Amino acid sequence: MGRPETRRTTLLHLLILAAVVAAVYSNTLHNEYHLDDFGRIAENPEIGKVFPIGRHFLNPATSSSLATTVQYRPLLPLSLSVNRAAGEALGLEPLTAFHLGNVAVHLLAVLALYLLLHEILAHWNSLPPRLAGRARTLALLASLLFAVHPVSGVPVNYLAARDLLLMQLFLLTSILVYVRMRRLGASPGQWALVLALLSLSILSKTNAAVAPVLVLAFELFLARESPLRPRLWLRVLPFALVVASFFAWTELVLDFSDVGQLAVARSSVLEYPLTQLKLHLTHYLRNFVWPFTMRPLPLVEPVRGLADPLSWLGAAVVAGSLLAVWAFRLRMAALSFSILAYWILLAPTSSVLPFRMLAADYRQYPSLPFLCLIAVLALALLVRRWQYPLAAAALLYFAVSTVWMNRLWATEESLWGHSVKHGATSIAHLNYARSQMGKDDRLAEYHLQESLRLNPGNAFTHINLGLLYIRTGRQEEGLRLSRRAVELAPNWGLTHYWLSRAYSQLGRTAEAAAESARASDLDPLNLSYAYQAAWDAQLVGDFASSLASLERVHRLGEGYEKSLFLRGYAHQRLGSNPEAIADYRRYLEQRPDDSQGVFNLAYALMETGEYAAAVEQFQRTLQLRPSYHEVHRHLARCFEALGQEELAARHRAEYSARTEGPG
Repeated sequence: MGRPETRRTTLLHLLILAAVVAAVYSNTLHNEYHLDDFGRIAENPEIGKVFPIGRHFLNPATSSSLATTVQYRPLLPLSLSVNRAAGEALGLEPLTAFHLGNVAVHLLAVLALYLLLHEILAHWNSLPPRLAGRARTLALLASLLFAVHPVSGVPVNYLAARDLLLMQLFLLTSILVYVRMRRLGASPGQWALVLALLSLSILSKTNAAVAPVLVLAFELFLARESPLRPRLWLRVLPFALVVASFFAWTELVLDFSDVGQLAVARSSVLEYPLTQLKLHLTHYLRNFVWPFTMRPLPLVEPVRGLADPLSWLGAAVVAGSLLAVWAFRLRMAALSFSILAYWILLAPTSSVLPFRMLAADYRQYPSLPFLCLIAVLALALLVRRWQYPLAAAALLYFAVSTVWMNRLWATEESLWGHSVKHGATSIAHLNYARSQMGKDDRLAEYHLQESLRLNPGNAFTHINLGLLYIRTGRQEEGLRLSRRAVELAPNWGLTHYWLSRAYSQLGRTAEAAAESARASDLDPLNLSYAYQAAWDAQLVGDFASSLASLERVHRLGEGYEKSLFLRGYAHQRLGSNPEAIADYRRYLEQRPDDSQGVFNLAYALMETGEYAAAVEQFQRTLQLRPSYHEVHRHLARCFEALGQEELAARHRAEYSARTEGPG
């Protein structure tokens, strides 16, 4: 257990870490949704309910309402649904609750890192003699640096990056339990815990698939196990089996793979790795030191051939660091292991597998803990005086940087304005343009044109530019662009949905209804598409189709918007008044002051001969909306049916006075 003063020091350090994380990320709690946040969170009906939990493990589609961003990361929608429910129980706005959730997961990862680094530095003979007594302090400094670094701020602010935060948390805890188990002795229960944590990590995000290699690095460089001994490979084998089981489950049982969404063909087999060698130097290591140009969707020119000197320089940095691994393996094993761990954790997305995006700032987050340890160890080795003042100054620099950069995530305008300022992709220009629509249409048009210049095949940009043209009076050109978006991405529900909105703005309701129905069919888990399809079908008098769409809406999210009202109206128009009455009553439980809902309920009651109940609801309608003169005509009919002729005559006279006017 350790001595009482040791436990008190550990607790004090953990409290310091918690306080620092709370302070640095306190200004993130009201930042807006961005990027995949919309499909994965804001518009995803699957996070509106917690149970049944198993659906996330059996159906990848619960991860997003947009088919184009569906991935098998079941702990992401599960954690978000639990987060939302907990927030509602505490009376928090969903956005605030999600941000608190991200901060909490990052904090837990920071605490796990501190315990892991202390375990490695204090108990595995990994430091030179002059640093051996400072294991706890070094672990604290490295954990603080990881906690406050702006690279960590990216997934903390980006709600949909919860998967990355969870992956980090569970991977660090899995390795922590394993390392302690190796020192203190193994048991079946401890092995089960290690592998369960690894499973949770890979179910959060597949970056954790490198865990067997990470464990191998630990065994070779910290445990100093011989690669010739079978027991080394027997220890690594369970980790490899967990990873293999995950891929067997997704590929063979679920018949699902998201590789097609993540990877993209490049002009040559060397383009991606050569570009990554350059980016390791000019992007990721630069961001670690100077984070102020970090931004979503940075514009990166791919390296087309072997002549790029920065690629060679990046290769030299990688090679030199690997030589350092070998050089320090005996005298400074912690440094050797940290360098290897850094490259191992960065490799899945930044080596040879050609991902769609050449660079993303959050890709460095999994490997950041070990880069922080490298930096702290380097400071301790190279600077004999002023170590702690320099460390404190560095922590303050990064903490202030993160607080400032958190503000960039406040709105779409602030985030994408910063992104395009420093050079960004077609999608970034599109997002900034969208933030300007209705505020500065000329600026929005400029950035939409810039988006098309960077990527002429960007369907999203065609949609938005088309809608902008329609709204500003260039209808034919706008409609042409909207149709072009569908040609570019015919199997995306999104393009058909926005083409339907273009038709709707032009008053072409039949075409709008056809396109919104197509959008709902292509993205069957998207609530807003199904709802719009129901609405558009009613506008063209197709109440049977509207009812079918509304059934889909209610399977996804009971009571979404005015869906119960629309379903009641569809039933009413199809002659099913009892069903209409039931829907209107349920709708009015949610929105008791909707005068039209009360009127429609009254009318349906009247049609079924429930005149007394109808009178009550018609009178309620007049209380809510005194100018609704049509109510008097129906009240006259009800009172007549009830044999109250005097009241019937009074309402007939009131109706005539209101409709005919004074002359």
